[in-house]
Amino acid sequence: MKKLICASTAALAMLLTAGASPVAAAAGDTADSTATIKFHENTGPTTPIDPGDTDKETGMNGPLSLDLVPNLDFGDHAAKAMTKFDDAGPHKIQVTDSRTANTGWTVTLSAAVFTAGNGNDLTGATLSSDVAANKSGAVDGALDASIDTAGITSLAVSDLATDGTGVANIFTGAVETSGGTWQAIYDANQFHLTVPTGVQQAGTFTSQLTWTINDGPVQ
Repeated sequence: MKKLICASTAALAMLLTAGASPVAAAAGDTADSTATIKFHENTGPTTPIDPGDTDKETGMNGPLSLDLVPNLDFGDHAAKAMTKFDDAGPHKIQVTDSRTANTGWTVTLSAAVFTAGNGNDLTGATLSSDVAANKSGAVDGALDASIDTAGITSLAVSDLATDGTGVANIFTGAVETSGGTWQAIYDANQFHLTVPTGVQQAGTFTSQLTWTINDGPVQ
C-alpha cells in the first residue's frame, strides 16, 4: 500500500506539471538587481599636483595629510642694504582629507632661528605671508576650477618670530567642506622675511620651517 501511494503522488505531480502553462513576459515588465560600491579612508600618501620647483613633497600618509609645503629662498643681498626680502616663488600648500567625518583641519607654521652654523644668527627676524593668490580643489589628481572653495581659507601670516616659539595659522578647511584635496597657491613674492640691519652678516642663514596639519578648523 505504501508503494502505491508514492507512485500515485508522483503521477499526479507529473500531470499537474504537464498541464501548467508558462507565463508570457509583457512589455513593461521589470526585474531588479543591485549595484554596489564601497569606500574607505585613504591611509597612504597623496601625490602632490603640479608642485613648484622648490616645493617639498612630504610623503605623509592619510587619511588627513599635508602633501606639499614650500621651501623658501629669499635670495642673495648686500648686508644692511634693506630689511624686507621676498621669496621668488611660486609655491603651493596641499592638504588631503579623506576622513568620512569632515571635521575640518588647519595648517600651522613655525620657524626656527635663521643660523649660519658658526654662531651667527639673524636674531629678531620675522616671517610673513600674504593670503594665497588662489585656492583650488582637485578631482582625480587634477585641479578643478569649478569646485567650490568657499569653506577653504588661506590666512595671512604677520610677523611670525623665527625663534621656534611662535605658531601661525596659514591654511584651514571648515567643518563639512574640508573633505578632498585642496591647494593654497601662492604667486611670487608672497612670502616675506624681515631682518633687522644690526644682525645682518655675510654668510648663508637657514631656518627650519615646521608645517603642521591639525584636526579642526581655525576657531
